[in-house]
Amino acid sequence: MFQLRRGSGDFLFHVTDSQGLPHLTLTVYACRADRYHSPATVKAYLRHLLAFFSWAGQDETVKRQHWDLLGNSSQVRAVLEHFLTTQLHCTLFFARDLSGEDIRKVQVTWGKAHRINHLLAALRSFYQLLISMQLYSHLHPLDLPQAKNMIAEIRLQHLDDFVRIHQRPPMPSDSGIDHWRPLRLSSSYYRIKDNQWIPEYLDDPELMGHVLASGEQCGWKLQDIALVRILFDTGCRIHEACALTMHDWKVSGFRNMFMSLSKGSRGKRVKNIIITDKTLKVLLR
Repeated sequence: MFQLRRGSGDFLFHVTDSQGLPHLTLTVYACRADRYHSPATVKAYLRHLLAFFSWAGQDETVKRQHWDLLGNSSQVRAVLEHFLTTQLHCTLFFARDLSGEDIRKVQVTWGKAHRINHLLAALRSFYQLLISMQLYSHLHPLDLPQAKNMIAEIRLQHLDDFVRIHQRPPMPSDSGIDHWRPLRLSSSYYRIKDNQWIPEYLDDPELMGHVLASGEQCGWKLQDIALVRILFDTGCRIHEACALTMHDWKVSGFRNMFMSLSKGSRGKRVKNIIITDKTLKVLLR
C-alpha cells in the first residue's frame, strides 16, 4: 500500500510504497502540486492516486503483463482501462476525435461517475506535472497532442469570425454586451459517455419537501423558495445560486436554463444549469 508521510525541509511530504521505500514521482507530486491546485484539491487528488497506485502494485494482471504506470502511454492506458473495467465495472467504447485520433468513451456504472471524474483529473494533473519537470519522457497518456493543435485552430477561427463580423474583439462575457465565449472542446483521450448528472437524495428522497415546508412555516418569501429550489434542482454551490442574475436567465429566453459561474471561473459564466418546470413557475411568479 502506498502511504503519505510527513517530511521536512524541501520535501514536506514523502510517499512510500508497500515496502516502505520512497516513491520519487508521487513524492514530487505531493510536494509540488500546490503550485497548480488548492491544498484541498491536492489532498483529494493524492487520495485517488495513492489508491490507484496501490491497486496497480498488487493486481496480478498488471504484474503479469509488466505494465508500468511510469511507462509509455500505452502501458498507462492499459492499466487504467483494466481498472475501469474490472474494478469500477465500466464499459469502454472505441471512437474517434475530430482530429481523427482514437479515443475511449467510458460508460459509467451507477454511482461511479464522481469517482471516475476525480481519478481521471488526478492522473491528468499527475502526468502533466511530471512532464513539466522532465520526470516523464513520454506523451501525456490522457491527452491527444493532435487534438490540442486542432482545438487551438478552431478557437482562433471562432474568434476571427466574430472580429470579421463585428469589426472588433468580443467584450468580456460579464459585460452583458456580447453573447460570445470561447468554445469548450476537449483533447482528452477518455470521455465520459452520457455524463449528465442528475441530483438524487439517497438518504431522504423527501428532503426538499421537508425543507420547503419548514420554510413556509417560517414565512419564506418567493425569493427564498426559488433559491432553495434552484439548489436542489441543479446541485450547484450556494454562491453560484446567489450570484444568478436576470441576464443569466435571459440567455434561455427566461425558460429552464441559466448561465452560471463555476468553481475557479473567477466570476465568468462558463456553465449551464437546468431547473425544473415547478421552479420555473416560482421564478416567473
